[in-house]
Amino acid sequence: MESTETCLLCGLKQTPKGVTISGRFNCITCSKEWILEKRTKIRFPKKTRAIQVNDLLTEFLTIYDSDLEMNELCLKTLSILKNKFKLEKIGFMIHDTLNQFLKFNNYISDNQKKENVLTKMKISTKNLTHPYIQSIIKNEVLLILIDKKKQIGKLYNRITKAKFQILFPVVNKKTLVGLITIDFDSKREANRVFKLKDIIELIIKEFAIALNHAILFNKATQKYKQYEGLHSSGLTLNKLYLNNTAEIIRMSLLTISGIVETDLNLLLVYNKKFNVVTSHKLLRTLTTFDFDQNSIILDNHEKYKKFFGNEKAISFKESDEIVLTELGFKGRDVLNLTSFTIEVNEYVFLLGRTNTLFFSEDDIEVLSAYNDLVKMTIDNAFLYHKMTKQERLEKEVEIAKEIQLNLLPTKMPPTREFDIAGLMEPAREIGGDYYDILISPDQKEILFAIGDVSGKGLPAGMVMVTARTIIHSVIRRIKQVSEIMKELNSYLYYNYKNSATTRFMSMVCLMWNHDEKEFTFAGGGHGNILIYRKKINQIEIVFTGGTILGIIPDIEKTYSEGKINLESGDSILLFTDGVTETLNTKGEMFEEERLIESFLKTAHKSSQEILNSIKQDLDDFSKNMKTQHDDTTMLLIKKN
Repeated sequence: MESTETCLLCGLKQTPKGVTISGRFNCITCSKEWILEKRTKIRFPKKTRAIQVNDLLTEFLTIYDSDLEMNELCLKTLSILKNKFKLEKIGFMIHDTLNQFLKFNNYISDNQKKENVLTKMKISTKNLTHPYIQSIIKNEVLLILIDKKKQIGKLYNRITKAKFQILFPVVNKKTLVGLITIDFDSKREANRVFKLKDIIELIIKEFAIALNHAILFNKATQKYKQYEGLHSSGLTLNKLYLNNTAEIIRMSLLTISGIVETDLNLLLVYNKKFNVVTSHKLLRTLTTFDFDQNSIILDNHEKYKKFFGNEKAISFKESDEIVLTELGFKGRDVLNLTSFTIEVNEYVFLLGRTNTLFFSEDDIEVLSAYNDLVKMTIDNAFLYHKMTKQERLEKEVEIAKEIQLNLLPTKMPPTREFDIAGLMEPAREIGGDYYDILISPDQKEILFAIGDVSGKGLPAGMVMVTARTIIHSVIRRIKQVSEIMKELNSYLYYNYKNSATTRFMSMVCLMWNHDEKEFTFAGGGHGNILIYRKKINQIEIVFTGGTILGIIPDIEKTYSEGKINLESGDSILLFTDGVTETLNTKGEMFEEERLIESFLKTAHKSSQEILNSIKQDLDDFSKNMKTQHDDTTMLLIKKN
């Protein structure tokens, strides 16, 4: 009679199948050694079991000692558990401490659609009778039968086809991090894995420590990004919009949406002299930002009095305050920031987001800091307006020029792939041209942008800085150049269509992808890109196309997109029309043909040398001209 054995890790119980290595018979399923002798009970020598468990723990500890991000850490842990213990379905539910629920962060099975559906499922930690919560309360591994009589159990069974579950609480120093669920179609398989729960628990304890560290790091990184954005926004507000209170309000409402992802922001302004409350509103939809251009006069101050004069930020539920429904906050939780008074006006921000998410302490902290920045900016604006007309104009130009120059890249970021150089020379003290370079933290993606605002001087400069703010805000959540262009177009159209002088902007954006080794570009009516090809020593002209931004509300059907590949020594030259339209004393333009000749002449040199040479050719061409006709801007990207 043949021997029947059970493998410790894979659970295979049958006539042994395997391979002999160095005189030892190893299981063909999990490669661990099998002891061949007849027995009626499962027995493992202590030494062999210890070696197997040690090997397994070492494999997991190698992962936990690495600097993996939270999602990657979870996926790798689940994948190895699934493979090592021959599991069909396994998931990890993360504990949202703020909103008090468990939610599937990852679920691995043979059905991708199933995984996507489960990631939307939430279990409230207030539901004390639910088996998941019972497992957490007891801090105990449970083997349960999925209750199909209850709605959530029925739904879960329909999605996964599972009948049994093993629940493993993921706890670090008495703090719940989450819950690992293993699903089974049969009781036999569930029992097999349940017998190995001690081994799995050892792994999960190490997983809990590593995951807690990853969550804390992720939280710290997010907070750093919030304050970095806060700092940049504060500089822009305080140095550029001192002469335009309406623009301060508009940009403040917009920036808040970028900092904490609110979808409805309201600034109430109570004028004590006339006893009226004015509402400024920003609604963020899936595709655009909708500003309420015509402020609503709310003459009943008593109705809104509860929102003013608070010493700290307060949260409201829309359902608890009828006036919040009237203001448009239906179905949202509302954060009431502290109010501030400047001269005869009292200001207060009301911020709303969907009621499935709460405002965290970190959110409130960064919003309170931004609230102080807005107060300081509006205060400065009032002081600024008290200056004499001439002093105000001179200061305006000086401050705007300084901030504009500071917002442009002061030095080119170091990259392994490219040698980059940029140049901007405004026709007046303040220019309407723009160029920028944004590199992702892992240096796998680089955004290059160049644009030209209609008009010149301060109004064009303000639009230019606004465009920069929009791009810096959306780049954190949008990676496709076409989507960046759509967001910018929506903002320009809806916020300048009713202004005394409408503002348009041409632009072209290029996104370098390190993994794909290519550029993706999107055109917004800006003109051509020139590419120097080293192999053939020729200039290639790429027409970017597209529609000028700010003319129509939706450029979905009109924007242009394409791809560019560079070889070593190749270069891309981006430029504004101020270069090709440079005039000489005869009234002739420099034009693209002369630019191509100038580019080709020094294309073998470094990026900065190429731009210096082209600029010298422009100066020689326009020699003896009293004034510069237009802003001159160029950006050169050379493949190392």
